[in-house]
Amino acid sequence: MCKAFDEMQEMGWIGTERPRMVAVQAEGCAPIVRAWLAHQSSSQFFQNAATIASGLRVPGRSAIF
Repeated sequence: MCKAFDEMQEMGWIGTERPRMVAVQAEGCAPIVRAWLAHQSSSQFFQNAATIASGLRVPGRSAIF
């Protein structure tokens, strides 16, 4: 989303103001939250990930910016 807002600004569609960005993860699968709290720049695979909402169950690695 941040990249999209930057691109829209470059095209002159919007100004410099940005909305507050918030992200959440299910407690049973929270690799980004765990990495953020540990001050790491990337997440690790979340073992035994489990959530009621299967669309939120994404245990893989990713970079944190």
